[in-house]
Amino acid sequence: MIGGRVTLPCWTKLTTPVDWYHLPLSNAGVEMLCSAGNIQNGYRKRFAFDRSSPGDFSLIVVNVTHEDAGQYICKEDAGYGPEHQVTLNVHGKTFGSFYIVVYKRCT
Repeated sequence: MIGGRVTLPCWTKLTTPVDWYHLPLSNAGVEMLCSAGNIQNGYRKRFAFDRSSPGDFSLIVVNVTHEDAGQYICKEDAGYGPEHQVTLNVHGKTFGSFYIVVYKRCT
């Protein structure tokens, strides 16, 4: 559904913040969404953290659009540790009532 919400999972045993990156399908280059646990300016209106429990750095995306499709990378230890990848596939027509969001964990 247009304006829908999806949660992209990222769990870590570390207490240090994570970095989130987006590699859009358009090959427009890597977008840094979050640095050291802080959502970057320009992304704060549609991106947030779940933070429902320690070690949960899952990324919430609201008002999902076709441009949100692509690879998302969560890097532990403020970008210096292991990474977790999630693919976000967005299906549907933006002018219709069907808008399906599917994500797949890649790690």
